[in-house]
Amino acid sequence: MRERQQDLPLHSQVRRALRRLIQDDFNNGDRFFTETAIAEKLNVSAGTVRRALADLTREGLLVRRVAQGTFVRKPDSAGSDVKTVLRVLLPQYDSEMFSCLLEALEREAGSRHLAMEVYRTPRGQSAAEVVAAIRHTAAEARIILLGTLPSMTSELNEFLEARGFRTVTIDTLVAGFKGRYVGTDNLLAARIGLEHLVGLGHRHIAFLVNEPNDQLTVVQRIAGFQKYAAELRVENAEVILPEMERWQNAFDVAYNAMADVWNKPDRPSAIMTMSDYGAFGVMKWLGEHEVHIPREVSVVGFENVPSGRFTHPALTTIAHPVVALARRAIDMLWEESVYQEFLEPELVSRESTAEVFSSISGASPVRK
Repeated sequence: MRERQQDLPLHSQVRRALRRLIQDDFNNGDRFFTETAIAEKLNVSAGTVRRALADLTREGLLVRRVAQGTFVRKPDSAGSDVKTVLRVLLPQYDSEMFSCLLEALEREAGSRHLAMEVYRTPRGQSAAEVVAAIRHTAAEARIILLGTLPSMTSELNEFLEARGFRTVTIDTLVAGFKGRYVGTDNLLAARIGLEHLVGLGHRHIAFLVNEPNDQLTVVQRIAGFQKYAAELRVENAEVILPEMERWQNAFDVAYNAMADVWNKPDRPSAIMTMSDYGAFGVMKWLGEHEVHIPREVSVVGFENVPSGRFTHPALTTIAHPVVALARRAIDMLWEESVYQEFLEPELVSRESTAEVFSSISGASPVRK
């Protein structure tokens, strides 16, 4: 997994390594290593170690006692004296992917003895109203923005930073945004999907964009598809942009576009979508029209939501690194540096992709 470790300040790298060591190898109350021992082991300066230990102490994972040393703090949930609340803000609509990320954040917060609260922002609520609903002070809470609209993300960050809150954004990438951000590498996601399909012999691949194309994450994935399709010498790589409204269901967008995609003389042998729910829409339409997946056409989604395992056939998809996204988002909230980080997705190969069926070009079109 590529987390751009080399781009982090040295003390941040040391802090991350020590945090994982505490979580994996120490029990509550154990004496921790001395500054000198850590500096010698990691071959870094005592000042770098001291700064990393100070950050971990503020985070609550270590307790430094005068004349005694440094001790690990892992109180159980019943006896935990929680001082910092992790507040997650996300739009008020159902998303299986957001549910997965929330579960990962909750597990990661629990492992660090942080209380987590979720606030779903109602449609139409302003950034000022969202911030006003936060009852904690900046000393009591740190904020994660999960999947907020691009138009609101920058404004929310400005309001929150003005009140002293430390924030990190997951998933929503905004042009010119200067705050903390962690997300999936969209260019790499496009390449992984294309490499998989090209390796199976596909040379006519359609990219069905079933999400609003004014979002930078969507723009990046389109750019990645076009760039790597050219590099991989895909003979016919087409981007399909159906008309849609922002709040329109991603499943419906893909489903409604399929008649035009499939009922033309030169149809694709593989279809990639912007999301798993887009792939579900594609697969439903194909199933209703008795088009066999993957013998007649392969389908690749993006997200790796749990329900993709239970479709027929099971969906091949590009997976968000959900656990790593949650871990890094919370890490960033205790780091002084402000930067953006893009994590590597991975292919989850299931049953919806296969080698090109040689007679696909001879298949007859289905009726609308």
